[in-house]
Amino acid sequence: MPSKLTQGQKALLRFSLHNSGPEAVNVLVWATPLEPRPWMGPYVKVTHNGQALRYRGATVKRGDPEAAAYLQLDAGQTRLAEVDLALAFDLSQAGRYHLTPQLVIHDLAPIAEAPPRPRERHVRVPLDCNSLDFDLQR
Repeated sequence: MPSKLTQGQKALLRFSLHNSGPEAVNVLVWATPLEPRPWMGPYVKVTHNGQALRYRGATVKRGDPEAAAYLQLDAGQTRLAEVDLALAFDLSQAGRYHLTPQLVIHDLAPIAEAPPRPRERHVRVPLDCNSLDFDLQR
């Protein structure tokens, strides 16, 4: 995301997920930008001039995942997604914004285990992502 935006400019947030392991894995993409509808839960925290902004995107209560909710990520492969931050947060005021990712992979499964897996076997993996600041100008 650029460090400076002007009002009306899309606040596009780029997300990448890379498999640095030696084998392919199945990744449950719930509540990540890789989901077909990317704002199905808050996966970032945003503040404006030090005040937390309310998340305005969808929030869904889910049952057990289906196989289609998983993404196969081969060894060495990277998947990219780009989402508009303004679809989930009010970015109408000029000023300084701070974004803190709070991303969690809700299930990471070996390729040998065909998805979906029962919830009691899910392996949650918090992702270590960089925070960022940007200025929105009129």
